Amino acid sequence: MIPKIIHQTAPLNKEEWHPIWILCSESVKNNFKDFKYVLWSDEDIDNFILNNFPNEYLDYKKLPFHIIKIDLFRYALLYIHGGIYIDMDMYCYQNFFDDLKNDINLVESDCPDELGQLEIVQNSLMAGVKNKNFFLECFLEGIKRGKNTNFKEKIHDNHYNIKYASGPILLKDMMLKFKEINLLSLKYFNTTNNRHYDPEHKVRHMATGMWGKEINKMFKNLREKENFIGTLNDYYKAGYLNKTKINIDDFDFYKKYNDNNN
Repeated sequence: MIPKIIHQTAPLNKEEWHPIWILCSESVKNNFKDFKYVLWSDEDIDNFILNNFPNEYLDYKKLPFHIIKIDLFRYALLYIHGGIYIDMDMYCYQNFFDDLKNDINLVESDCPDELGQLEIVQNSLMAGVKNKNFFLECFLEGIKRGKNTNFKEKIHDNHYNIKYASGPILLKDMMLKFKEINLLSLKYFNTTNNRHYDPEHKVRHMATGMWGKEINKMFKNLREKENFIGTLNDYYKAGYLNKTKINIDDFDFYKKYNDNNN
């Protein structure tokens, strides 16, 4: 049986959180009140890998981008502890534990990768029992790909490489080698339209695009270059409004907006 544990990862300093993370994280906790909730910080993650995978630790530390380390930690975490991993920008409408039909559960995706092929699955929401070889093999293959991939210097030039080394492309490749994986429908668990509410939604992916420390640093630098007046939190809100037409301060997760709504 899948352990009743919810796992999330985020910086200890909540000032670095995207403001929608707070709303999403609270929605998860409200719907899984009888579950153990664990928020893993960067320090926790590093110690976890060192203690549980000492032979892979040095290669893990050498991985070029923070998001790759976070991605691979998710697989290692579910192998050791099991439970449910869910991204910080996933808004939860209801407890979906009964939908986790198999020992391994992944969420569907209809997003295309940089080559125009569908991702098929994402690692934004995963669940499983502990000690499943699938998650271990994802972690070990990710370490290998991280060592052998020719990454470019800047993170925004590496979207495909990151997805290949540790994200949806790795997950898709590994999924084809294993049977009895339950796919959680994107219609209910990973809708790509983050403005529109549907009563059938169980989880909605709000897609903040916060890919680790490098992206966080990039936002900070852009805020300074643009002479933005306001906090980093305000800057996140303004950027999210520009990208999605969602004003976080008055957004209603239970409302269906039309294209002219702010």
